[in-house]
Amino acid sequence: MIRHGRLVTLILISIGITSCGGASHTGWQKLPVPIYGDATIVSNPQAMTDLQDAFRYWEQKAGKPVFDFKGQWRGGAPYAGDPSRPSSILGNVIFFQNPWPFAQSFVGMTTVQTESEGIQAAMVMINGTQSFCPGDCIRDSRISARKTFAHELGHFIGLSHNDNPGDIMFPDASPGGNINHLTVDTATLKVLTGKD
Repeated sequence: MIRHGRLVTLILISIGITSCGGASHTGWQKLPVPIYGDATIVSNPQAMTDLQDAFRYWEQKAGKPVFDFKGQWRGGAPYAGDPSRPSSILGNVIFFQNPWPFAQSFVGMTTVQTESEGIQAAMVMINGTQSFCPGDCIRDSRISARKTFAHELGHFIGLSHNDNPGDIMFPDASPGGNINHLTVDTATLKVLTGKD
C-alpha cells in the first residue's frame, strides 16, 4: 500500500489469504502468470503504458516473462465477499476500486490467495479516488501510477517489503515515476520465479 508517500503493510486475517507483503509462500507454480486489467486501466493509454512499464521492470529483473497480460477483465468484481477482506479471489486482476474500502490515505493493496504449493490467485486494488501522476512524474508531487503498479506487482509475485531505500519494495515512496534505477532482492526474486 502507498500512504501519502509511504507504502504500508496490511495483513488480512483470512484463511489462505494474505495481503501487501505479509505472505509466507513460494510464489506461483507456473510463469508467466495470466493477469487482467479493469476497463479504467485498459481504456487509458497512459495507464496502460505505466502498467506495461511495471511488467517490463519485473521481467527484466527476473530475466524471464513473469506476466501474461490478457486484456480487460469482464467478469465483474474479481473477488467474493468484502474487498477489504475477500473470501476468495476470482481472477488475477489489477483494478481501480471505488468505493475504496481502506483509509483514503492508502492508494494500493495487493491480496494473494495461497495454498501449500504457493500462490493460487492474486488481485491488485488501486484506490480509484486518488489522482496519480503518469509516466516519469517530472515536477509532479502526486504519487506515481507506474511505481504504485510496480510495487504492488512485486507483492503479486510474492515479494515482501524491503528495508533498502533504493529497492522497489521499500515501504517509503519517493517522488518521481522512473523505476529503472530501483533495485530488488534478486535472491528472493529468483526463488519466487525460478521454478520453470
